[in-house]
Amino acid sequence: MEKKSTYTTLYVGGLLYSRSDREIKDLFSEFGKVNSVKIITDPNDTAKKKGYAFVQMAKQVDALRAIKQLNMHRVDGRMMKVSIATSHEQKVQMEMNAELKNSKTSAASAPKNKKKPAGEKPIKAPYKKPNGLDVLFDYLGSKKK
Repeated sequence: MEKKSTYTTLYVGGLLYSRSDREIKDLFSEFGKVNSVKIITDPNDTAKKKGYAFVQMAKQVDALRAIKQLNMHRVDGRMMKVSIATSHEQKVQMEMNAELKNSKTSAASAPKNKKKPAGEKPIKAPYKKPNGLDVLFDYLGSKKK
């Protein structure tokens, strides 16, 4: 049986490039136990920080309190963005869901009875092989007449 993890990883953006792991850990420790802090650096120059980090909190409740208190809050003169970290796959799925939702709303607002230009042939539905129930209902329907 796989044990479910109880920790929550937060995305923290808008950090000063001079911020250290220790300073970030101290900031988030006010809300609960911090398991780890990972400041993201440029892969070509590991000394160059990118201004964001991932903070792993021991409890989800503490992570949510940190989000509530620190998200869109000014720290060191910069607006800090704090949210639950999502994996790349989750981001792609959320983007696809948003696109699908947008396409449904635009299709719903499109005019229903749009006239086709002269000379344009109607699109025929692809042939659908009847299943057994379709055949039975057709047979029974023809018997009643």
